[in-house]
Amino acid sequence: ENSQAAVADAVVAAVTAETAGGATARECDTRPKKKRRAPGAKVPRWSEDEETKLRALVKSGVKDWAKVAAELGTGRSPAGVDQHWQILCGKRRRSGAATAAKQQPSSPYAASPAQSGAEGALV
Repeated sequence: ENSQAAVADAVVAAVTAETAGGATARECDTRPKKKRRAPGAKVPRWSEDEETKLRALVKSGVKDWAKVAAELGTGRSPAGVDQHWQILCGKRRRSGAATAAKQQPSSPYAASPAQSGAEGALV
């Protein structure tokens, strides 16, 4: 029992000696940091072209949002692409006052009237 206590005391002393240099828990954290937007930076609204590409990629069977975001090539995050798809499907609402003016298509696969020449036509 005394030998176990001596070993435990030695371990505590060694750990204390190593960390006595003053490194804080935050400094010792080795996890990768999240990429964050600069404070005050705004994300641009989705363009009709981006939405068309998004519809086409999902229609082709790509459901991995990281791959979809990379294929779009516009710098959108996978989470942002997923959230926008949910908005297009009607599972999520847009935030902001500008949303009342823009009508949602009846189907996320539906092209805008400007692209297809007809309301609700499939791409």
